[in-house]
Amino acid sequence: MTTEIRVAQSPRPFPGKGATGPNEARNLYECSWLAAIVHSSSDAIISVTQNCVMQSWNRGAERLYGYSAAEAIGQPLSILIPKYRAGEEAKILERVRLLRRLAGGASGKDVSPVELLSDRELEVFELLGKGQKTKEIAEQLHLSVKTVQTYCEHLKEKLLLRDSTGLVRFAVQWVEAQK
Repeated sequence: MTTEIRVAQSPRPFPGKGATGPNEARNLYECSWLAAIVHSSSDAIISVTQNCVMQSWNRGAERLYGYSAAEAIGQPLSILIPKYRAGEEAKILERVRLLRRLAGGASGKDVSPVELLSDRELEVFELLGKGQKTKEIAEQLHLSVKTVQTYCEHLKEKLLLRDSTGLVRFAVQWVEAQK
């Protein structure tokens, strides 16, 4: 079973009690409409705090995970990680945090995943995008081939890519977009 993690942010702050104007009335309507969609969805939709504590829980989450909203809200997200994947908890929670940053965090500003790379990772990424092979990158940056391979693994994790082909494709697209 695969679990897909998505992080969404509301485009506007939640309106106060009672709409005072046409824009607030529209916002209230939109929030109510979105809440109805979340509530009736068969997909598990969960919101969490910055510290990965669950804040909301819909019926889809109840069916998938077996906890009622009353049992789940206020609990750490880690209670949903199966025992056989307990060793991966830190990695899973880091992906949630990364997705939150990519969605713009508290600022609401979209962040390119490339902006989250270290300087050295960015160098390796850019050289991959320019068509260089691992051995060539190692020679140019005065690193071992194994170190470059390790950077490539980190890049795949940080950029949420499954394989090296996807990494190279994304790097080429990024380099082309920088021109």
